[in-house]
Amino acid sequence: METSEEWVKRLETNPYGLRILTLHMAFQLAGDQALSGWYIAPYALKWTVGRAASPDRRYHVTCSGEPITFETVHAAFEFLTDMLGLHPTKIDTRLPTPEKPRG
Repeated sequence: METSEEWVKRLETNPYGLRILTLHMAFQLAGDQALSGWYIAPYALKWTVGRAASPDRRYHVTCSGEPITFETVHAAFEFLTDMLGLHPTKIDTRLPTPEKPRG
């Protein structure tokens, strides 16, 4: 089983040197059913999908340099389960919770 640091090192980089999770790599990573961390999250008034390397490092699945988006959370869920073949227990559909104010 590959650790999060190992799969992150395999990601491509964009022109700015940042690692990106391409659609092609998402298909490769989805083949390893032991891996978890896949998520659905709000993005630009729509929904996107991706994989988390840690609680503070998430990578949206990109196509042509932009995160792929879906009109509904259901469509995003269907993409992960039908297109990538992920089992629903490996998908985090919880909305991100805002941090509590400090002080």
